[in-house]
Amino acid sequence: LSAATLSLFFCGAGQIYNGQGKLGALMLLTQILAGACNWAVIQLWPSLVALADLFGVSEWHLMLGVAAADVAVILMMLASVHQAYRFADEEAGGFAGTGNPVLSGLASLVLPGWGQLVNAQAGKALVYLFGFLSGVYLVILTRLTPFLPLLASVDAEKVFMPRVTAGAMVMVGVTGVLWILSVYDAILVAGFRRRMA
Repeated sequence: LSAATLSLFFCGAGQIYNGQGKLGALMLLTQILAGACNWAVIQLWPSLVALADLFGVSEWHLMLGVAAADVAVILMMLASVHQAYRFADEEAGGFAGTGNPVLSGLASLVLPGWGQLVNAQAGKALVYLFGFLSGVYLVILTRLTPFLPLLASVDAEKVFMPRVTAGAMVMVGVTGVLWILSVYDAILVAGFRRRMA
């Protein structure tokens, strides 16, 4: 549980905790570099667009490339949590969960999926965590980047723009529902296990 929790907040920290220093350092460095690159892309966007134009890459394609790289980083973060959990679970001989509904519920309230890790349900935790990270990324993509204006510029017939806007609103709603379900599920499972013990 400790290794997976560390990897939830700092990609690779769980691997370092598990004694996999090189793998953990590589994952942590990748997350730090991804964050630095995103900050640099936001600050240098006009210059990057001009540079990409020299190579025949449109601003829209540049944006799609950056978004694809960000999705790859999110998937790496999820893989870090899963690998840290599985490695620690195999080394320690299995983790059955804490059986504490309050702790599980509070963990999922702080971060969807964390309560499922507390309940020893790594697969379910990744589903909730992926839903949450996808929703957060979608909000960042549509609010802090030029994604929507670029989409409007390439969607001359206004076919995709209403669908993307509606899809984004649905995804944010689904993220909120998943968050609530994560808390409910964590409390329910921990309570059931406590009664069965």
